[in-house]
Amino acid sequence: MMYDGFMDHAHINLPPAHPTFKDYGPLALVISGIIVATVITCGYAGFSFENLLGYSMGYFFLVFGAFKLADLRTFAMGYAEYDLITKNLPVWGYMYPFVELGLGGLYLSGQSDWRVDTITLVLSAMTVVSVWLKLRKHETIHCVCLGNLLKVPLTYVSLVEYAVMGVMAIVMLAA
Repeated sequence: MMYDGFMDHAHINLPPAHPTFKDYGPLALVISGIIVATVITCGYAGFSFENLLGYSMGYFFLVFGAFKLADLRTFAMGYAEYDLITKNLPVWGYMYPFVELGLGGLYLSGQSDWRVDTITLVLSAMTVVSVWLKLRKHETIHCVCLGNLLKVPLTYVSLVEYAVMGVMAIVMLAA
């Protein structure tokens, strides 16, 4: 790859060629935690459609961003394997987790508005397109959506995660 020594891909282990349900265990645990946190928060703040979407998006971005920060360099290297922007602008791989954390904070603080939802929609759409293009090549790589701490294969599950975030942002924009 061309990164002028910026990134070294040698130490990223490949996921299984044919992932099983067990390979998604870490992701299922993280998503379950996000759902539990959302329900508990809505219990205190009030169960409304807007709260349900906002808090779930907030926890999603906060948790996923935090996992990426645990090993930022490895995340950026792995993200460059499939993200269209990071392939051409490697620094974006280092910035992306901070953008996710910022979005998470805004959603959880109740400070989100149409601008935050629009940014979420654009980021989700970019990720969906990037993942879809990589999946079309039938290459076996890790999804770095949870950083490099939890190994999850890049599959249509990854695509659906961000597609759901995009749909939620559209719903928030329409509300």
